[in-house]
Amino acid sequence: MQVNINQTRYVCFNDKGEIEKISRRPDDNLKHIEVDFKRVRNLMEGKESFNSYKVEYDFLEKRYALKSTQEWDESKLITGFIYEIPDDEKDVPEIKIIKDNKNKCWRIELEKEFKKSLEAELIPIDPTVQYYSVTKKHDPNILYRLIQFDKTYTVPFKYDFEFDDTLVSVYTVRKFSKYLFEVTNE
Repeated sequence: MQVNINQTRYVCFNDKGEIEKISRRPDDNLKHIEVDFKRVRNLMEGKESFNSYKVEYDFLEKRYALKSTQEWDESKLITGFIYEIPDDEKDVPEIKIIKDNKNKCWRIELEKEFKKSLEAELIPIDPTVQYYSVTKKHDPNILYRLIQFDKTYTVPFKYDFEFDDTLVSVYTVRKFSKYLFEVTNE
């Protein structure tokens, strides 16, 4: 007779991503993700602390993920920190940064289906808390302006380069999978 051992565990966590418990069954009162037992064995045996891990929504993979604080810190390193937003994205972008020359402002737009899917999964998203660096074209070392959007999703022009046709790039911390930078004159 063959015995099958259930290798699935549920990491139950609160709204801050802090682990509340790990069990064989999900807790209806907490958010949870399903993981393989090997991934959480050291946590369950007390060899590692729950405080050394957190659960966060990974916008690139489009799912919640268990990350050690070391993995979380590494994701904040230079490769994730300096991301040039493309101006030629072929796919539908989740986040679009627009230099609106007609209205003399910067705008940010969230793709409608992307926003709906996040709201349906109760994933909080606020693109106004993120900063965007406007730089010399393809050179993150020459900063022209740092912008952060308000609740109107717009930021008015105030520097000469914005009124001129100076070629620029926009850099940010990459939190989403598809961005687009667009310049419009209409």
